[in-house]
Amino acid sequence: MKKTFASLTTFCILSAALIFHVPTAKGEIKSLSTNTSEEQLIKNAIPAKVSSWMDAELYKAKRKTLLTKEQFFTRDSAKVVGYIKGYRPNLGFKTVNVDATNVLTREGRPIISEIDSMGRFICTIPMNYPKKMTISFDKKLMTLYLEPGQVLALSFDWDDCVKTDGFRDVKNPASLLLFRGPLAKLNYDLMSFQLKDIGYTHYWIEKTPKPEQYLAVMDSILTLNDALVKQALKEGRISKKVIEIQKNESLIKSGFYLIDYAIAKNDKGEHVPANYYNMLQRMPLNDPSSAIS
Repeated sequence: MKKTFASLTTFCILSAALIFHVPTAKGEIKSLSTNTSEEQLIKNAIPAKVSSWMDAELYKAKRKTLLTKEQFFTRDSAKVVGYIKGYRPNLGFKTVNVDATNVLTREGRPIISEIDSMGRFICTIPMNYPKKMTISFDKKLMTLYLEPGQVLALSFDWDDCVKTDGFRDVKNPASLLLFRGPLAKLNYDLMSFQLKDIGYTHYWIEKTPKPEQYLAVMDSILTLNDALVKQALKEGRISKKVIEIQKNESLIKSGFYLIDYAIAKNDKGEHVPANYYNMLQRMPLNDPSSAIS
């Protein structure tokens, strides 16, 4: 009886840890209105000269429409053109960095672009397929969705970026960030629609629970994500492309965590049950879009 109680307690603690330690942005759909209010438009207002410059760069884009699945593997450059309101050189940074690492070849490819005196920058990134990439301003990080041949324009106030730690977990991104171009809605939707994952919690719980308990928690996360996906599809606010991207990313992450857990147990001479790897069958390995994240 004591052993059964201890086992249940371990599972309850594990489940609670996942609920309270996973960031609030995971596992929820934030409200997003693409119709900005007058106050928001004033907040996002940019100088006419900057706006004209952005329009010119957007016009230069080789592609004005999103890639189809048949066009997924396309070699071309993507471009990010941006404006940082309130930027000044004495802030301590003068460049924008994009992590353009090739995950297939493990080739590191940092893209570094200078910010001019007006707060403008242009990043040109060689690409072979659509990708979510991390762009950093000083120590503030943002994730952007880019496609070969496309131009994404963005502008924001530096004070807002600092206050929100790179617009992390912002409920209404459109109130602080201004995206422009064909990829604008996709980027707003990706910031708003987040699925749950075990995250960094994995690295301190993998040593304690039994494989069956760990598997049960992972299964509960995927069940929750399935419900969130159905809800999003029913509401129709989030684009189906974004829902597919986030769902595939969630499945891939879960698969990596499961394998990592099994390796950790194997190193200790412990083995996982035969049905442990059944969940890996859900990984979208034949879907090219799984390479986006």
